Amino acid sequence: MKNFQNIAKSMAKRYAKILFKKLLVKFLIATWKIWGTVLLIFILVVLAYLLVFELPKQAVLGIFDGQDRDSAFEYGQKNDEASAMQKYPEIAAKWSDGLTEEQLLQVEPYELDWAWLAAVDRTLGDPEQSGTRDTKELVLDPEATFDLVRPIFEWVEAEKVITHESCEVIEEEDDEGNKTMRYEIHNTTTRQPQILLTKAQTVQGVYLYSYRTETESTTSQSLCGALTTTETFQVLSGITTLESDWGPLKKIMRDHGIEREEDQSFLLEYWLSFLTDPDGSEHDPLPDGWSPVERDLKWPTVGRISSRFGYRIHPITGNRKLHAGMDIAAPKGTEVYAAADGKVIHAGFFGNAGLAIILDHGDLETRYYHLSQVDVRKGDAVVRGDRIGKVGSTGASTGPHLHFEIRIADEPVDPLLYYTEGGYAE
Repeated sequence: MKNFQNIAKSMAKRYAKILFKKLLVKFLIATWKIWGTVLLIFILVVLAYLLVFELPKQAVLGIFDGQDRDSAFEYGQKNDEASAMQKYPEIAAKWSDGLTEEQLLQVEPYELDWAWLAAVDRTLGDPEQSGTRDTKELVLDPEATFDLVRPIFEWVEAEKVITHESCEVIEEEDDEGNKTMRYEIHNTTTRQPQILLTKAQTVQGVYLYSYRTETESTTSQSLCGALTTTETFQVLSGITTLESDWGPLKKIMRDHGIEREEDQSFLLEYWLSFLTDPDGSEHDPLPDGWSPVERDLKWPTVGRISSRFGYRIHPITGNRKLHAGMDIAAPKGTEVYAAADGKVIHAGFFGNAGLAIILDHGDLETRYYHLSQVDVRKGDAVVRGDRIGKVGSTGASTGPHLHFEIRIADEPVDPLLYYTEGGYAE
């Protein structure tokens, strides 16, 4: 009897499995249109992500070598032209064509990074993202994109006027043959042209430059007495941000069919994540209530530390990178103060740092990046606590914050070492 029960149970399980399989097969056959469509959509989404984002990203990063790198970036386009990846650096280098040495010194921080040219070109040429090149295939056009993203500069002519006093010795002889010496001061004026930058329009923002007249005099002694040389020239008095937060690049995206702000923000954050060094966003932040202790150095602005000094792994490349300062998250327009008495050695655009100020304090220097406004000029003397600018998001930044650095002999050190033993706000 027991054996019979076991056999019955075994056969019941067997037939149950067979029945389940038949029912499952019938169910799958009956619903194949539903689950097949879902599976197909999933596969297409994964493939689209890989083609649109991952492959070009790996190409720009240089993870692929040689032809693999180029073909990954150009995946989808059908042409027999030379590799676009080889063209980008050459084309981007044209950003400074026609500029004199004097002009180049003023605009060097605005140099066009070829990787930005490549990223924007692929986005505009992809019919799945913009579709403005009227094609079903990926079409890369570095020259056309270069015309869109290249920095544009406006200039004004001025002059440097030099007035120089010189002593002329005049020998005179009277009727009796007696010779005397007379001394006269003569003035000579020379003029030297100055070409001054008045406006810089970049994909990151638009900046206006203003100038003021400055006069410097030097004296020297001669037989005629004191001689004076006077130089009158134009010096930079300030830089105003006319447009920031990647406004010009967003306009390019809008003009090419990428109209939604969320799409623009996604692309910007995506590009920034691997085309620039990480800014350490949200890396080991201190508690909201943390309060610094001010001793020799004043705390540079009001805000929350969102990222500390230190090494971290780049989320895309995997490389170990140093975040050379600390980020203080604060609303745009928050005032920024000089940490100590010092001299302004840089005030203006500074590449990925955006609008930036560098102060020399003798034994160390402090740096203030991503500003929306610069209120000092190169050569100014500042006093601890002076307002020098305002918080912004210029340069390689996705949100308003102050990147604050302290350097000794040009080597970055942890700023919090100068504000230790801070407590927590009540």
